[in-house]
Amino acid sequence: MDTKARDSISRLYTVVMRNPHNDELAFSNFTSPIGILVTDANGRFIERIGREGRGPDEIQSARHFGFDDQNNVIVLDKTLALFKVFDRSDNSVRSYPMPTGHDISIVSRNLQKCDGHWYFAVQEIGRVPDAGSFTIGVFDNEFKLVDLFGGYDPFLHDKNDVLQETLISVDCENDSIYTTHAKIPYIQVYSIRDRKPIQSIQVRPKSFKISDRIIEFVTDTRAMFEFLTDEQSMSMHLFHASPYILLVYRNENFRPTDSIQHRGLNDREYHVAVFGDSDFEYLGEVRSEWAILGITNDGYLIAITDEENNTFELMKIEINPNQTSP
Repeated sequence: MDTKARDSISRLYTVVMRNPHNDELAFSNFTSPIGILVTDANGRFIERIGREGRGPDEIQSARHFGFDDQNNVIVLDKTLALFKVFDRSDNSVRSYPMPTGHDISIVSRNLQKCDGHWYFAVQEIGRVPDAGSFTIGVFDNEFKLVDLFGGYDPFLHDKNDVLQETLISVDCENDSIYTTHAKIPYIQVYSIRDRKPIQSIQVRPKSFKISDRIIEFVTDTRAMFEFLTDEQSMSMHLFHASPYILLVYRNENFRPTDSIQHRGLNDREYHVAVFGDSDFEYLGEVRSEWAILGITNDGYLIAITDEENNTFELMKIEINPNQTSP
């Protein structure tokens, strides 16, 4: 990342979005001044989009964002309950209300579009996951709900867990959507065309810990860190980079003497589990020294090596018959 790009970020949110139609990346500023930084694939500054406020071209939150098929930047501002489309062709901003009346919450941090529709991970409000629950919402160009499909892995049926959030990756080229959940590594594969299941990948990578304990509410942050250290891993990202599906997960290594307030992204242990995108076979996993926040169009994982100075490194996952290595 060049100096101008680094200077545009005070505190980085933990997702980097790629523009599938152009070699651009989007970074979100988590704290004031809130906004989206757009760079090229090598981190060179292109522009900063959005500013903090409540006006027509302003935002209060930028945790959910992405690109549309016209290279525009999209932000779901949950504080203002608005989708905002930052049109980069004329610097205009269009606003659309969040869908209401369907008892769903959009949980996707990565906003992704394919063939004229948006596909977001959703959660049905007030409903404990069961065999009839939906996890994927289809939305039109004005972000109106068109359809619901997908479902929770059976492991989560009839359980209300703080780690049940759905992660989603849209693979337009292969007519596929991949989902998983924060608590488990199992991947569901759906067809975009007919919205039906294709495959359920029921493989637990060797370093992924799954606890039978269900945590409905976090009342003790320190105890939660200890739980995530001793018993439970957490899925962080799901990516597609042909010919692979990549699941990024992390294990806490919290010690009793550690400070809760000053834990950085790289104070954890990260792994990348690798699956084939045609046969869905598990190919192995690698450990990453740094936190992984995104992926480029060329399939390089984006790792942050120095949070204080916003320094990044690109990692390529290569597979051979006997070893998985970055």
